Amino acid sequence: MDHGEGRYAVYDYECPGKLPTLIFVSWNPSSLTTKTKMVYAASKDAIRLKLIGIKHEVEANDLDEIAEEEMRKKVE
Repeated sequence: MDHGEGRYAVYDYECPGKLPTLIFVSWNPSSLTTKTKMVYAASKDAIRLKLIGIKHEVEANDLDEIAEEEMRKKVE
């Protein structure tokens, strides 16, 4: 992920021993301006509602929050 820009992503996560699951990721690094963070926050719900089959959601500000270990915790 780019540390300088916000992003949305859909991740097809495969956890060993479980069926694959879709995770919606909202990436808002702390380096973003307050205005940009507000735009991403306001848009997130509208985008999320258009997506079908999403089982989990992650809001991340730091790479540690989207690490393998954290993703596994979200789906267990």
